[in-house]
Amino acid sequence: MSRQASCVSCHSTGKIVSALRLSGDATKDFRMLLKDGFFLQDDAGSVLARVTEKDLERRMPFMRKPWNESEIQILRTFTEDLNKKQRK
Repeated sequence: MSRQASCVSCHSTGKIVSALRLSGDATKDFRMLLKDGFFLQDDAGSVLARVTEKDLERRMPFMRKPWNESEIQILRTFTEDLNKKQRK
C-alpha cells in the first residue's frame, strides 16, 4: 500500500475530523493502536471493521479506493493471531 493510500496520509494531518492521530512512526503508532484497542476482534471501531464497513460514510479509507480482499485477509489474519496471543 502506498503512503498516499495509507492511514497515515489522512490521520497525521489536521485535514480530517477524527480522534485518531498517527505520527508516522510505525512503532509508536502500532503501540498506540494496540493500547487503544484498534485491533480488537468484533469491535465496530477496529481497523478491520472500518476497512470492511459497508456504510461508505464509515468505511476507511474514506472516499478512496477500498482495500482489496487480499489486503483485508492479511489484516484479518493478523488481528486473529494478535488476539489469540493476547488471550494467553
